[in-house]
Formats: sequence, C-alpha cells, structure tokens
Amino acid sequence: MFGFWPRGWFDLEKRNYSQLFDDFGFTGFEPQARRIKLGLAANKEKQLEESIPGSIDLIAKHGFFAPLLLPSFTKAQQKFGLAQTTADQAAVACALERFRLVSGQYPEKLDALVPRFLEKVDVISGEPLKYRRTNDGQFVLYSVGWNEKDDGGTIVLTKGKSPVLDSEQGDWVWPYPAK
Repeated sequence: MFGFWPRGWFDLEKRNYSQLFDDFGFTGFEPQARRIKLGLAANKEKQLEESIPGSIDLIAKHGFFAPLLLPSFTKAQQKFGLAQTTADQAAVACALERFRLVSGQYPEKLDALVPRFLEKVDVISGEPLKYRRTNDGQFVLYSVGWNEKDDGGTIVLTKGKSPVLDSEQGDWVWPYPAK
C-alpha cells in the first residue's frame, strides 16, 4: 500500500512527527531545578491531542503516523519522576543509615544529614523529601506523589487480583525493610 505514495510524503510525515515531538515531548521538565511541572505537562498533552487533525486532514496535512508513534508524554514524565524520586530516596536512605552507624540512631530531621551526608531535592514538588522517625526505631521517607499533595506517607495500591503501586495517587514511599 505504501509503495504507491510518493517518497516526499514520508519525508513530510517525519518532519511533522519531529516537530510535534519538539513542541510537546519535553514540556514540563526543569532539569536544573530537578522539577517536573505537572500541570504544564498535562496541559501540553491536551494541546497535542487537539492539534491532531481529523481523519481526512491526517493524510492531506501529512500527520498520519505522528499520532500513532507519539508516546503519552504525561505517562513518560510520570515514570521519569518516579524513577528519579526512587533514586533520590535510595541516596537519602543510605545517608540515613550512615548517620545511624555513626550516632547510633536516625536523626530527628533530614537537615542533620546536610552537608556531610546529603543534599537532595524532591523531583515532583521541588520540596525536600519528607521524613519522620517511628517509635520502633525505623523511619518513614517519602516524596509527594503525582497528585502533588502530601498524603502523610500513604501508599495507594491499585485494586484487583494483584495490587501494585498506584503511582498517580498517594505518596511515593521508600520501602523500609521488614525486621
């Protein structure tokens, strides 16, 4: 079927795909500030969906393949945010453990780790990671999740036969190992 279409048509398709990716692909990332602007990402994804023409215009305006090939940018940013937050939490958990080995207990606040052990910022909210010691000598370490509100370290699982972390609801909590 594609053998009947002129080669220039595919070149315009590639150009339009690249343009859409440039316009919408990296919206909301602020690497220097270690932040993702969630509202801006969702707004840009909505604009992307609205910018894709109707079925006849897809062929006439050389935009047939772009909507099929473009990923969900919001989901990609969410996965990036969760992965980066988990890496940051791992570094903080290691710093907490080093502090405990030196002093015999975990610190009251994360500020006690700075600058000797730690200096990190939460990817999503731009705020420091949330931390509190528990009565059993352990700790709770978490980041505000994708919903951009502090749920007090609450983990939300999906409903179903095999529940998994619902990364859109609740906080992103560092798993403290069970005794």
